[in-house]
Amino acid sequence: MPSLSPHFRLEELACRCGCGGEAQPEILANLTRVVLMLERVRLAIGHKPIRITSGYRCAKHNKAVGGRPQSLHLTGRAADIQVDDLLPSQLQAIVIKSVPEAHGIGRHARFTHLDVRGFRLIFDYS
Repeated sequence: MPSLSPHFRLEELACRCGCGGEAQPEILANLTRVVLMLERVRLAIGHKPIRITSGYRCAKHNKAVGGRPQSLHLTGRAADIQVDDLLPSQLQAIVIKSVPEAHGIGRHARFTHLDVRGFRLIFDYS
C-alpha cells in the first residue's frame, strides 16, 4: 500500500477487517489529514515512532470493536495511537500544547485518540 507521508503508510490506517473501505476517495482524503497531524505529533515527541492501533473502521468493524455509532473512525478522521516510553497522559499533554491540528484529543488507559474534527475537544475515556 502507498505511503501517505514520510512516516505513515495507508496500511497502518486501514480497516483491520480487510474490507478496503479506506481506499474510498473521501476516506482517503480524511486519512491524509490525519497523517499530516500525526507527522506534527511525531515532530513534537522528538521523532519517536508512532504505532497506530486503530485508524479507519467500516461500520461492521466499528460495531465489532465496541466503537461509538458516530465514531470519527468511520469517516477516516481519527486514529488511536501508542508511543513507546510515553504514557497516554503524557502524549495527550504534549499534543494539547504542540499540535493545534489535533482537535479531538482523548486519553484511554492504553492509547491516545486523536482526530481532525472541526473543533477542539479534550477528553478522558476513564
